[in-house]
Amino acid sequence: MSYSETKTRAFASVKWALLASVLPRLWTPLVTLILARVLVPEDFALIGLATVFISFLQMVQQLGLGTALIQCQRSPQDVADGIFWINLLSSGLVYGVLWAAAGYIGAFYAEARLVLVVRVLGLQLILAALGAVHSALLERAIQYQKLFWPRIMPALVPPLLALSLAWAGMRHWALVAGSLAGCALQTALLWQQSAWVPAFRLPWNHVRSLLGFGLLASLETFVNWGHNYGDNAIAGRFLSRSDFGVYITSFSLVILVLGIAVLPVAPIAYASFSRLAVNRQELVRAYLQLNRLVALVCFPLAVGICVVATPFVRLAFKPQWAGMAPVLQILALMPGLSFLFLLNPELFRACGRPQINVLVGALSMGYMAVALLIAAPFGVVRLTWARFSVGAVFTVVHIYLPIRLLKLDKDYFWSAARSPAVAAALMALLLVPGRELMGPYAGPAGWAKLGCLVAGGAIIYAGAIVLMDRSLVRLGIQAVQRALIAHTA
Repeated sequence: MSYSETKTRAFASVKWALLASVLPRLWTPLVTLILARVLVPEDFALIGLATVFISFLQMVQQLGLGTALIQCQRSPQDVADGIFWINLLSSGLVYGVLWAAAGYIGAFYAEARLVLVVRVLGLQLILAALGAVHSALLERAIQYQKLFWPRIMPALVPPLLALSLAWAGMRHWALVAGSLAGCALQTALLWQQSAWVPAFRLPWNHVRSLLGFGLLASLETFVNWGHNYGDNAIAGRFLSRSDFGVYITSFSLVILVLGIAVLPVAPIAYASFSRLAVNRQELVRAYLQLNRLVALVCFPLAVGICVVATPFVRLAFKPQWAGMAPVLQILALMPGLSFLFLLNPELFRACGRPQINVLVGALSMGYMAVALLIAAPFGVVRLTWARFSVGAVFTVVHIYLPIRLLKLDKDYFWSAARSPAVAAALMALLLVPGRELMGPYAGPAGWAKLGCLVAGGAIIYAGAIVLMDRSLVRLGIQAVQRALIAHTA
């Protein structure tokens, strides 16, 4: 695929990936807030604990072969069949391990209800394996238009099922049913959108050539699992169920909001960087431009959550969620601002250097484990600060590595982040006094005040960016225009 064709498909895919990300992230927080008023933190805590282990085994079962399929240069038809059957076989074996281990998991967390939850929710392993290759093939071809419905419908429809079951009094089982329904619906839609149908054959010689890269990608995925769920494993062991529910719900809200316009870039960046890896000049240009766009979005969202967290929690949550505001504020800053380095893992993988991700991730995961184990016995706020320190400590590493790999200028990151960071700081300085003057926040009037606060922040930030860096504004407008008008080949 040529550079121009890759670029055209990538910009067209941004439109569909953004829609598939934004729509659920506008919908999911609303449903989550309603569920939080029907359920209690302990219900979310049970699902969070089960997800820790299911997500780990889901990573193990795939052996990194889906990632390797996207990156490989040979025809995907040579290896897709073998990867499908290997994934399906490994998912059955891994689910058997999970079933047997469920009792030990429940005993470790002193939670008998967790045993059955783990066994039922673990069916996601088999359901996900059935659609993994179809998804990878569509990503490899940068056909995100066809991935739109498989990604958006499971995020829109199953929460309604969970909400109806929660109102019926099914507590945490409402969340289990919603998760399983979403996974099943996604797999069905992937089969409907992809023209590929697996044949019963195992071209072992071709698949074996991907295992080396796949195992490295699996190590990287393990590290990512440690960052995304390792804190939950530790927090769930030390915190009360209520505090743990507050922590994981706060974390999820931060990821949902910051991921609206940032997370869709990652898979597109990986597919595009993989195609551009042979042209270093174009690769550098694409990386630097995307960094500026990520910073443009990331700073105002992270800082904005910090400013509005206290009135938002008072308005949206019941008294059982008391203490959520400081947790939400800390997590918004870090790992919230760690989204600034979202492109680095995609860059290293596309350049055939996934071992960099593994090394850096292993070091930061080890630091996180020690920090959390020290902080967890002292409560949820101390644990959250420990989680904050992980991103803060490793920021220098994330800035330095692209300099070495791509021979970038030493100030490349500051050049990308300077204007958004200053504009976001100015926004916070003006909004905090306004927030205090507009209080108290309660009822419909409180929501109106919160809306004014958010709108005022957006105006301040946009005005500051226009005054300080019009080239960044033009870059953002061009990216949006190209995403909206481009068409896949």
